[in-house]
Amino acid sequence: MIIFGTRGKYLKQQSDAFDCTNCGSLNTVRMSFIQRYFHIFWIPIFPTSKTGISQCSNCKQALYLNEMPQALKMTYNESKKTAKTPLKYFIGLLLIALFFAFAILGIVAVTIAEGRYAKNSMVGDVYAVELPNKLYTYYKIEEIRGDTVSFSVHEYTARTLAAMQKVRRQYEDTYGTERIKFAKKDINGRIGTARISSIDRD
Repeated sequence: MIIFGTRGKYLKQQSDAFDCTNCGSLNTVRMSFIQRYFHIFWIPIFPTSKTGISQCSNCKQALYLNEMPQALKMTYNESKKTAKTPLKYFIGLLLIALFFAFAILGIVAVTIAEGRYAKNSMVGDVYAVELPNKLYTYYKIEEIRGDTVSFSVHEYTARTLAAMQKVRRQYEDTYGTERIKFAKKDINGRIGTARISSIDRD
């Protein structure tokens, strides 16, 4: 079960004191601020709102912003600016950003590696390809002779690449005996009419 919601955390109390308009006490009113934040499993994801109240230490009157006299509202707004939200309440956003950064770096690294594989083909390289009929299969390099690359074609096809990956795990070496040949210069994003989806090299 995912536990999520919002919580509040005490930020600060305004150091300056003000006179109470309710009981007339001098320098007894101070302001406090609460930072609310969204959490998942109690891990702060991002801050949501910051609210504050004024309270008299003598008569205990507590006022929210809409209840404060105009002079106190001005002080409230200035004090709220100085009540900084700690960076720890952004930790969830930071983790999410790091996750996507690593995911993007991984994709870029794979793309660069596949680009090198395509330019420097080796026997045993396996190309996942999308056929013109929108089915997926694998082409495996069996021989490279000069500028000509010979592929064997996997005997199975699937409607999605993910499904074909499962098929390959189960029938890894099930390739036909027929060979299809292409010039190296023609292997660039496509192999004949098939679009290259990925390249694996052991």
